[in-house]
Amino acid sequence: MELMNYYTIEPNIPIPAKAQKHKKSGTKTPIAHYTYMEVGDSVVFPTYNQARSVDNLLRNAGYKSITRMIVHNQAYRVWRIE
Repeated sequence: MELMNYYTIEPNIPIPAKAQKHKKSGTKTPIAHYTYMEVGDSVVFPTYNQARSVDNLLRNAGYKSITRMIVHNQAYRVWRIE
């Protein structure tokens, strides 16, 4: 299985405080890969919609996750927290 189209899962990135509102975009992200995330792993996405898709995938799979804007309206990080 080739993972070249996926964003990198990164462990041990601290969760920042909640930020301002996000801007939305129509970009889509392949999300099945992210069910392999461990507790404490996180992924950076360039759009809110991509981050939200992975956040929803993790929650629907029974995991807890959190999304934060990390660069003002330009990047979003999703953490698996449980």
